[in-house]
Amino acid sequence: MSLVVAIAFTVYLSAAGPLLFARGGSAPVDLGPLPAGLASTDASACAGCHAEIAAEWRGSGHASSWTNKVFQDAYAVEPLAPCRNCHAPNNDGGLPAQLAASDGVSCNVCHVRGGHVLGVHGVTVAAHAGRVEPQLREATFCASCHQFGFFSEVDGQQVELAEPQQDTWGEWTRSSASRQGISCVDCHMPRSGQGAASHRSHAFLGGRDLTMLRSAVTATVTARREGQDVIVDARVVAAATGHSFPTGDLFRRAEMTIRAGDAVKTLSYARRFRDHVAVRQDGQIIRERREVADTRVPPPGAGIAPTRQVRFVGSTVAEVTWSFDYLIMPTIDAAAGGTPVERLGLFQGTATVATTRPDQPTAGEE
Repeated sequence: MSLVVAIAFTVYLSAAGPLLFARGGSAPVDLGPLPAGLASTDASACAGCHAEIAAEWRGSGHASSWTNKVFQDAYAVEPLAPCRNCHAPNNDGGLPAQLAASDGVSCNVCHVRGGHVLGVHGVTVAAHAGRVEPQLREATFCASCHQFGFFSEVDGQQVELAEPQQDTWGEWTRSSASRQGISCVDCHMPRSGQGAASHRSHAFLGGRDLTMLRSAVTATVTARREGQDVIVDARVVAAATGHSFPTGDLFRRAEMTIRAGDAVKTLSYARRFRDHVAVRQDGQIIRERREVADTRVPPPGAGIAPTRQVRFVGSTVAEVTWSFDYLIMPTIDAAAGGTPVERLGLFQGTATVATTRPDQPTAGEE
């Protein structure tokens, strides 16, 4: 993360009191003693009274955070402790096993600390002792695992660098959603159920939910003829999102595919990085990964994504077709491109090629 964002994050967390999560997955979660009245805080035990919420969670990315194949492929390349601590916080300091692996980010990871079951309302029931925990409402609570830098080895230890690997919280701080007091839970945990059964959804909607993805941005494509060529303008603008689109790790990118007859042009919406060799003040030489380009869509309040343009030289088509997709990339190709593991189609359409004056000025081409 940038130095300014890092300082703001540290100051905010210092004012918030003791953290429920170790910053950036620097340690496994410490649940503390078992709350009175409970024989276990495993997800299956919680499901006995909270069946609907447990079912939502079981189908979420949090439940499969450790077993997810894309993550496992990445972990095989870089088996770092912070990865284990965020994707399986109940690990015992080693490789997650049994429930720590199968339940990933389980109920107790967020809701159990120091002999209490935490909630935003502080409802105490006969089954267990409850405690109000305001941090559960805050974006900084989510930032503990969704905001961190790249790592590099220094003196045999993995040290977090300033360059953000995930900058979701930082992006949110620069958005209008932050200024309006709209937090992560407002979008990713919408209200579910009716009346007394109403609760915040624990399905944790995100990058695999088509409805949410389609609400995050809008896409428009226009085409015109310029001399012997066809010029296509593509514009993707943020809508209902509080962070860049896509956000998160290197495995998320979006892609606009434009076809004019048999010719195909592709526009990528992603971050690109390059490895550098850096010399620390103590003289040690380390490898740093730095961002060299960011073509993603910024959130409302953090700038407007420029219109991007492609040219089909000598094309005679009367219309072009296009599609805008959300991609989940494999580890080995995440930063450079490659064949996606999943391709989720968000929008598609056809644009008629309009006729304009040959000397009409154009924007930058790609």
